[in-house]
Amino acid sequence: MQEQQYDIAPFSVSLALSAHRSAQQFQRCHGAAKGRQVYLNTLAVYAVSFYLTCLNIETDLAASSSWDPVQQALLNTADLVLPDHGRLECCPVLPGAREMVISPDVSSDRIAYLAVQLSDSLREAQILGYVEAAAPGEVALNQLHPLEDFVPYLRRYAPQPIQLGRWLQGMAEAGWEAVDSLLDMASGPQMAFGFRGEDRADAPALAVRRKAVMLAAEPPVHLQLQVGLQPLPDGEVDVYVQVVPEVGMPLPQGLVLEILDETDAEVMATQAQGTEAMQLQFGIARGEPFSVRLRLADVGVTERFVG
Repeated sequence: MQEQQYDIAPFSVSLALSAHRSAQQFQRCHGAAKGRQVYLNTLAVYAVSFYLTCLNIETDLAASSSWDPVQQALLNTADLVLPDHGRLECCPVLPGAREMVISPDVSSDRIAYLAVQLSDSLREAQILGYVEAAAPGEVALNQLHPLEDFVPYLRRYAPQPIQLGRWLQGMAEAGWEAVDSLLDMASGPQMAFGFRGEDRADAPALAVRRKAVMLAAEPPVHLQLQVGLQPLPDGEVDVYVQVVPEVGMPLPQGLVLEILDETDAEVMATQAQGTEAMQLQFGIARGEPFSVRLRLADVGVTERFVG
């Protein structure tokens, strides 16, 4: 029988050994039938996480029920948490299948359901497309929305960026604490420093705030993200971004601080190499959006701002 073709451009993911190691580790926690189910779910979730990481969209495997052996035993779920958006369901589709199956265990809080077709060898996965909302049961693959529409759809669920102009008026969002000044980056020889834009005369930041952030690594990494603003006469704003440990010790080796533009493309970055702090300084126009991302290996956190 000729295989049915769908008007969908899939995204192919090579299922690396790390994906199979995770799947095997979870599989050993369960009996044969449940173990097979968990194995396939794990591969599907890995594939979607890899796809989103390629698009600079953060995922949190550790916070997902599909990555928790206790929840795996109770539910048939292949969820994936997106810290900035919500929770996806990554439905494994076996070779030759014409439908994706949404388990009755899946909660209605999913923001989308993605079909992930696995190859016979389980060495490759293809993300076929998605549906925005669905009841438990079967969804025909030819009814999926094309994957090219998925990122614009996700933007509906993205949190509103932090309005930095409010900081200059003494207002700020919850979680951002006012501090007197930025850490003196000239106080030690092991500070990483980056700069973009025209040379500016040194001037203290007029508004400085900090927020505690946590990277879901093993073990978890607790940091302080500090952002300072210096308005300039030409209508631009100098922005100072610093990262320091929550406790008095060097930053984790390999921790990356990145500044992203409105398309999430990296415009500058610096990396910790036994440093006690990192700082990036750059200029923006009033109203210009940008993001600050902290990344350590395959985990990260992003904060979005508008100047």
